[in-house]
Amino acid sequence: MKTKLEIVNTVTETVKFAFSNLPMTIRLGWLGVVLMFVIFLGGMAVTFGASGGMEFIESLENMENGDFDPRFIGTILGFYAGLFFWGLLGVLAMVPFIVVMHQIAAGAIEPPRGIAFFRFGGREIKFIVANVILFVLSSVVFMVTLLPGYLALIIGVFSNVPVEAWQAIGSDPDMFEQAIENNVDGEQSAMSGLIVGLVFLVGIILYVWFSLRAILFTTAAAVENEFAPFSAFGLTGGNVWRILAAVLFFFVVILALEMLVVTVMFIGGGIVGAMMIPLFMQGGAAAVAGGVVVGVVIIALYVLMIAFFAALEIGFKGKMYQSLTRDVSAEPVET
Repeated sequence: MKTKLEIVNTVTETVKFAFSNLPMTIRLGWLGVVLMFVIFLGGMAVTFGASGGMEFIESLENMENGDFDPRFIGTILGFYAGLFFWGLLGVLAMVPFIVVMHQIAAGAIEPPRGIAFFRFGGREIKFIVANVILFVLSSVVFMVTLLPGYLALIIGVFSNVPVEAWQAIGSDPDMFEQAIENNVDGEQSAMSGLIVGLVFLVGIILYVWFSLRAILFTTAAAVENEFAPFSAFGLTGGNVWRILAAVLFFFVVILALEMLVVTVMFIGGGIVGAMMIPLFMQGGAAAVAGGVVVGVVIIALYVLMIAFFAALEIGFKGKMYQSLTRDVSAEPVET
């Protein structure tokens, strides 16, 4: 019997997981965040110095003013290559946190103890490779599924070129080019436009279907400690509509929570601001202390918000995996 995804239970358990594990999320993730910023900022400082420091900034300003030196192209490319490299390396520092959160959300392990967590081994490498494979597969599927639509568009554009424009392609190429531009701008026949639209729609549906089937590809790698592509696709088989419903339901919940958080912070900020205005107007040490307290509270709330939504995003896939791998034989049979 194929295990069916529990739609409502998966989303509600995800929200419970994010709420109840806020301290754990911060405890497991803070070191990765610090390492990410240290790697990125330190690496960019090195790259900035190697690019010439302030001379690099001045060269960019000169380029914006039209004073462009072609010899400067290599320096620009090197700077942006460094930006990409250090950014990617910084993100990799978060992999141990993401992997362990997948495992905890899926119910595979208990949360590690300690005030910080950072473990980089075979499981984390497999998770990274799984993400690379998924990116390549998604790119290939995206191109393949949309290629028929572009071919249909090209065929539709050229098939609607008037006969006289084809005949004048040698003597009057401007006439042919104008006919092509008119078709591109939407002057094809209604039937041709309908066919192109349907072909694109089919391609989009196929790509969404693939994305839903592959949604647990990286989660399976994190939990099972292997690439497990067939295992991941096998889990989602027969559950595409349920996964789509869960994703849409989760999106609605996320939107509602974001609106609630923004509203509460806006109202709370207004109240605190109104209470602090008299203190700030008086100045002195009390105003400075009050400003420090407000700043610390704002930073703490921001950290809590980031941790909550990070746990939500990671926990959703973990809870989905847990639902699809549960033992259905132990569940009571409905009569």
